[in-house]
Amino acid sequence: MINLANAISKEITQKNAIYLDMGNSFYPGPLSKYSFGSIMIDFFNFTKCKATLLSSKDLQLGISSLNFLQKKSKTKLLSINILKGKKSIFTPYYIFSTPRSTIAFIGISSKNVLFDIAEKNVFGVSLADTKKQVQTVLKKLRKKKNLTIVALSSLTYRQNIVLLKNIPEISLIISGGDNN
Repeated sequence: MINLANAISKEITQKNAIYLDMGNSFYPGPLSKYSFGSIMIDFFNFTKCKATLLSSKDLQLGISSLNFLQKKSKTKLLSINILKGKKSIFTPYYIFSTPRSTIAFIGISSKNVLFDIAEKNVFGVSLADTKKQVQTVLKKLRKKKNLTIVALSSLTYRQNIVLLKNIPEISLIISGGDNN
């Protein structure tokens, strides 16, 4: 793992590159099971990962744990459609700027996300309608000039195609997370 982290850091440092993670990294495997994701967030910070898409298996750590990790990290946890009440719990997008272009990466969590019953009933956590949330985020982003919109999505192939057809502002969808 140390070799991988060093290789990623070296690539990012030597080139005008960005490292984004496509989700399910916090899934309770050997690295996250006992650390509640803190080892993965340390890995992301060391490798200068700018953002990670939140996917269904990530949520097995719990909203509270992920929210805590987000607060102490430079890596943004992306999801436009995981809400508490009517407000996004996590960062909806990450903006990457170079001298020649600006790209907004929006995070779309899949419909496979399952919440703990306490998170749903006590805290009001829910999964919002994807199209509606994308349109809400795009209203904020339209104020920025010459912006390219890229979706990091855990949706299925078919759902991604429908999203591209219905929302022409999205230039590209990079699919990962729950979409095997």
